Amino acid sequence: MLTVVKKEPTPEEIKAWLSTVSGFIQGATKIDDRPTRLYDYQVEFNECRARFRAVLKSRQTGFSFAFAAEALAKAHLKPEHTAIFVSYNLEDAKEKIRYARMLYDTMPLAWQKKLVTDNKTELEFK
Repeated sequence: MLTVVKKEPTPEEIKAWLSTVSGFIQGATKIDDRPTRLYDYQVEFNECRARFRAVLKSRQTGFSFAFAAEALAKAHLKPEHTAIFVSYNLEDAKEKIRYARMLYDTMPLAWQKKLVTDNKTELEFK
């Protein structure tokens, strides 16, 4: 017989998880008033430490969302971070800004960096 005991994470484990890109996204943001949940491939992509990443993917698989969420998380986790979205067209790039702003609005106020530039093509945090 196998007995499974669920162990509550320690504060150190929670802090370590929240300091990762995926942990920050899932622990600090919401979608439809529920904690954001990333797909496994989004977590793997966001946690990749390679300098360059290439992905062979199909359309409509959530990568625009993953890019936007990653940029928002890194902007809050790192003292200096710049993300530039280069897309097929301006509307696709603006979509990523909308996703990032939507996630930012759901973060706890105490965790939000001050937003100094907020428009359809740019978010800048202090």
